[in-house]
Amino acid sequence: MAENIDSRLESARKAALADPQRLGGEFALLLTEQGLQKLRSGRWDAAIQLLDEAQAFVRRASGEQVPAGTKRVAVPAGTKSLDPDLSVRGLSDLANATLRKIVDLLPSSHPLAPFAKSRLSSRLLQHGTTLPLDRQAIDEAVRLSSGASSEVPVPDAELLTNVGNALRARFELTGDIADIDGAIDHLSQAGLAPRAADAGDLHVILADLGDALLARYEATGVVADLNAA
Repeated sequence: MAENIDSRLESARKAALADPQRLGGEFALLLTEQGLQKLRSGRWDAAIQLLDEAQAFVRRASGEQVPAGTKRVAVPAGTKSLDPDLSVRGLSDLANATLRKIVDLLPSSHPLAPFAKSRLSSRLLQHGTTLPLDRQAIDEAVRLSSGASSEVPVPDAELLTNVGNALRARFELTGDIADIDGAIDHLSQAGLAPRAADAGDLHVILADLGDALLARYEATGVVADLNAA
């Protein structure tokens, strides 16, 4: 499996190097996703390498001439001995910054543009709901995820779920019933979206929907929400 992934990555790299202004942003998104996976598994060196390359392809896609092997990520000496939480936060911030550039690079007509926006919204939501809470990040997550969901021709379970979770997070912060109503509506749509069950996401969507219904019940006391949850 790892060999297949590496092979696909190398093929995509060659194509992006051959036509960086057309494919650089798309490949940078792939590299950022891979870098975040390495980061979550604690493989910092691999995460740094992938995020570094993602930044280079963002620059190439913007028309810059970037020599092969150019390194842009500044890693302090002794990174491996730093507090793991601090190192993860620093690399997470770098990934978020790279995703912002990718969102700006990809034209709205690009098929991956909505998914780049949705991925960035998920990252912002994670940041915004970590203490201390960040209302601005949560608002931006709602805006990006809502925009992403509206840009696809067919309802997409992942994009709809991201909208629902962002709206629910804002409800938890503000208590605005319109947000929890919107969260429940989007999560309900996600459960009915094509291929939601095939992708193995249905149980996660239903769990999120149940949590949202319970949150609205606790706010309004409407027993129908409790029964539905």
